[in-house]
Amino acid sequence: MSAVFKQRFICSAAILFVFVLTAVVPSQAAAAGDPLTVHTKAGAVRGIRVGSVNEWRGVPYAAPPLGARRWRPPHPVAHWSGKRPARTFAPECAQLGPAGGVAGSENCLYLNVFAPAGTVRHSKLPVMVHLHGGSNFFFHAYTNAKALVRHGVIVVTVGYRLGVFGFAGHPALTAEGHGSSGEYGVLDQIAALHWVQDNIAAFGGNPRNVTLFGESAGSFDAVAIAASPLGRGLFARLAAQTESFWAGRGIGTIADAEAIGRHVARKVGCSAATRAAACLRAKPAAALVRAAGPDDVSPWTGGVVLHASPLRLIARQAHPVPMLLGSNREEGIFILQGQGLPDPSTARTGSSSPTSWSGRAKAVKRAGCTR
Repeated sequence: MSAVFKQRFICSAAILFVFVLTAVVPSQAAAAGDPLTVHTKAGAVRGIRVGSVNEWRGVPYAAPPLGARRWRPPHPVAHWSGKRPARTFAPECAQLGPAGGVAGSENCLYLNVFAPAGTVRHSKLPVMVHLHGGSNFFFHAYTNAKALVRHGVIVVTVGYRLGVFGFAGHPALTAEGHGSSGEYGVLDQIAALHWVQDNIAAFGGNPRNVTLFGESAGSFDAVAIAASPLGRGLFARLAAQTESFWAGRGIGTIADAEAIGRHVARKVGCSAATRAAACLRAKPAAALVRAAGPDDVSPWTGGVVLHASPLRLIARQAHPVPMLLGSNREEGIFILQGQGLPDPSTARTGSSSPTSWSGRAKAVKRAGCTR
């Protein structure tokens, strides 16, 4: 994790902790047998203890979206026998890497669970599910949650499809999806929330006391899920940090997602294919990631997740979930400081100039917001 992302996560802990209904003190009694072995509905996982935190890393919540499952809604994870090791974080979802390279893997639908050491099955601790930032085309699930765990909270961090695999559509994919494409990343997040409802009690969490929270693009996605009928009953409250209003306006549509897909299809030689979806699924992941390039996106409207803008849908809800809306002081600073990530001025949907970004960076530095 970069120092800036880690700082933002730690600085958010105090505000978000207050937003959780109660800070339940975990049971100090050791679980019978091996406290690091937990039985999920798909099979047993054995985690690792790191200081005062029990961690289960790289737990699958859906089947790998490979081959014919590329650009399809998440499929249930296959059951396994024995104890599945959960000591290593899963790779980040496929994305642009430094110097124009490609990092990560399509096989990335995994989550991480962090709980206070000593937590047992019936502790019923509050649960917080985090959606990471990164413009919905880069970064990864957080790997350090001790800032919140130390307050008696179980934290779940989620990896979900990004960029071309999570948010690009295509008319051929829309036909397959009965009028919708480009919503795969948000559908992954919803699948992870279902996993929490089904399994978090086994880790000592309370499925009826779940806070969904996200920062930057993760806040866009969290607001969309709160607005969507597909998110109903999956969490009790929401905390969104930075630009939730912009995302809530629902600027982009499924047609915009399809435009990204057509652009990619032209670049990889699939625009004239009789079966465009099959042609795209046959292309290497790296070629597709490069063809799509950087693109800051929020969830699309007009599909199965959002049939209208989030703000409009939330306004119509009889009982919307309580929401805490805030901002990050250092939003985007990792880009401004030149960390080898894509220049936002080259994004096809961006409007920021290098000069304006440079000026913002200097202003942030003068304000004492960087180290």
